[in-house]
Order: sequence, then structure tokens, then C-alpha cells
Amino acid sequence: MLSPLNKKNLHSVVESLLRAGGERIAIEQGERRLNYAQLDHQANRLGRLLRDQGVAPGRIVALPMPASIEYVVGMLATI
Repeated sequence: MLSPLNKKNLHSVVESLLRAGGERIAIEQGERRLNYAQLDHQANRLGRLLRDQGVAPGRIVALPMPASIEYVVGMLATI
């Protein structure tokens, strides 16, 4: 039986998927594309910036933007 997915292992699963994807295209919007390595890098960079600004585990982070590459980066940065 699988254990329930909690925030800690969700982060591990997502991180593993991003790292395993490497140079394959992870997301595209129009002419813009990010591979998994670039997506991982941008999400980690934003995550560090959010922590530096005082965002801590358990805090709510709003992402008021339309569906976009930046939205996906923001979602990944907050898990």
C-alpha cells in the first residue's frame, strides 16, 4: 500500500522528476520553451528569493497571474 503523499515527499518527487528530465522540454508556451533543468533552476532560484523575503513553510503564497511558464515556476517554487 502506498503511503499518503505529504508535502515533504511531494517536494522530493517533483525534484526527482525535474532532475531526471534534464534537457527534455518540460513546458512550452508559444515560442518559449524550458527544459527540465531550466525549470528546476528557475523554481529553485525563486524559492530562495521567497525564503529571503520571509516566506516560510506553512505560509500562503498567492500567484495572481494567468496560466504561463512563470505560473508553473511559481507553483514549483512554493512546494
